[in-house]
Amino acid sequence: MKKTVGIWIRVSTEDQAKGESPQNHEYRCRLFSEAREWDVKEVYHLEGVSGKSVINHPEAKRMLADVAKGHITGLVFSKLSRLGRNTKEMLELADYFRHHDASLISLGDNLDTASPSGRFFYTLLAAFGEMEREEIVSRVKGSIPARAHMGKSLGGEAPFGYKWVNNKLELDEKEAPIRKLMFELFAKHKRKMTVATILNEKGYRTRRGEEFGSTSVGRYLSDPIAKGLRRMNYMESSSNRKHAKLKPQEEWIFGEAPAIISEELWDTCHEILVSLNHGKTKTRRPGYTSLAALSCANAAIRCTCEAIRRGMYARTTRTARTKSCRTIWRQSIANR
Repeated sequence: MKKTVGIWIRVSTEDQAKGESPQNHEYRCRLFSEAREWDVKEVYHLEGVSGKSVINHPEAKRMLADVAKGHITGLVFSKLSRLGRNTKEMLELADYFRHHDASLISLGDNLDTASPSGRFFYTLLAAFGEMEREEIVSRVKGSIPARAHMGKSLGGEAPFGYKWVNNKLELDEKEAPIRKLMFELFAKHKRKMTVATILNEKGYRTRRGEEFGSTSVGRYLSDPIAKGLRRMNYMESSSNRKHAKLKPQEEWIFGEAPAIISEELWDTCHEILVSLNHGKTKTRRPGYTSLAALSCANAAIRCTCEAIRRGMYARTTRTARTKSCRTIWRQSIANR
């Protein structure tokens, strides 16, 4: 009976630029499988996916399901670093395949987890793969300050109102006037939500086609790039923008950028923003105080049981008395 296998293709954008196209990886894996008379059942494509974590990718889940039902009994890939670069995930994959009597086959590393020696070298290479990924991340982080001082792009999209042209920031003809209007409106109305409402009513939208809100307006107003001062190396890198944190200010780097508004207008808006933030209070608005006989703090009838020494509550959908409190209350009514 022929061995049934699947082909795993994970090629990063950088690897594709070097000529390691997905087609080349698939071609080599097919030749290898045909030479051993294996039957290729599936091809799993993960082009442009980072090796940091692949286990939750839809193609990875499809592959695991195929292994579980015996549709494939082996997974062929060009080299171990193409499978992934997370040691924990790699070891979990090896255990999963072993549990289902399947094997992982790496062409470039000449290993097959069907054998004890193959499993041993698989574990070693998985650890080296993660170490290599962390080294790359460390080198990239180390180059960020140098690139920032040189005024080069640090990756990512240009700020709203700007665009990258030949690795330099230039004003965007469509977005820059919107950002300028944003400052002019805020200097006049002094309310972020008012500015957002006016922009939306005029038909303006964010770069992603969404309506402006007070949060986005506040973010654009507080960024000094609008007055020609580009702020760099000020955020900790994170896959989730919501959890990204500011770096200490001594690590921030500033450079020049084309100005959208005058420095005087930016300073005026900044002073308004500061005054609005200082005027915020964290105290809660006082709630309604009930004057009923059975209420929270001002209860006319109070519980005397040892379990709850506090005011008795009227029976509602939100709160319910304990059994002991209900018994005492009923007894007090019956004895009247």
